[in-house]
Amino acid sequence: MSSRSPSAAFPDFTGGRLVFDHRIRRLAERLKVAPDGRVLVSDYINGLLELDRQRGTIRPLLGHRNSESFRGCNDLHIATKRDIYFTDQGQTGLHDRTGRAFRLCPDGRIDCLISNGPGPNGLVLSPDETVMYVAMTRDNCIWRVPLMRDGVGKVGRFSWSSRRAVLTD
Repeated sequence: MSSRSPSAAFPDFTGGRLVFDHRIRRLAERLKVAPDGRVLVSDYINGLLELDRQRGTIRPLLGHRNSESFRGCNDLHIATKRDIYFTDQGQTGLHDRTGRAFRLCPDGRIDCLISNGPGPNGLVLSPDETVMYVAMTRDNCIWRVPLMRDGVGKVGRFSWSSRRAVLTD
């Protein structure tokens, strides 16, 4: 495989190996298997993808919201009620606090839960799935996001880490 040919690797669940698709450019960030057996992929370039294990193909599940492309999808989490939560980090950071976190509901509704994140990266739900925790990588902290049926409650910092910079000659 040459460095010029973009490819995607996805698992072959029957053979226990990686299969490469050289025809489509992808940057897969996270792969999750849903309780119903679907395999979902968070892809930096193409958004949310679904892997068909039987055919060995990948199809777009959600490539944009309201005709706006994603910045660069990063992580995803599947709730027990089949809601899909995912981050849209792209190149956001302290200089550009426009990173987002979304919820894709089984009925197709998509909610933007966070739109001002400085580098939203990993995410997880609390055991009772009433709170989403999102790692804001560029701000070195974790946000606590109370989930409501129609959005979110007051968002706060759950954890913050400070490291002293040590400059040497």
